[in-house]
Amino acid sequence: MLLLVDLLIRLFYPNPASTTANVIVNIDKPSLVELSLVNMLGQVVYSSSMNLSYAGMHQLRLDVSSYDSGIYFVKVQAGNDVVAKKLMID
Repeated sequence: MLLLVDLLIRLFYPNPASTTANVIVNIDKPSLVELSLVNMLGQVVYSSSMNLSYAGMHQLRLDVSSYDSGIYFVKVQAGNDVVAKKLMID
């Protein structure tokens, strides 16, 4: 069975971030969502899965205080839908 989820990152702040990055996502149905932080080498340095129990907007928080400064990608996946945004950590 193919799970189709409409996923959209609505807001992403602050960018650059030094302590916490907030990712506001919108999903059209309850879903298992995976939040990942990927470095420029393509290595996943953080990954967390969460069950979002209702459709609509959700705020996901990412603690970035322990990561080196640089460019990363925040990846959010729900079903087969994947969205990635560039994040600067300073």
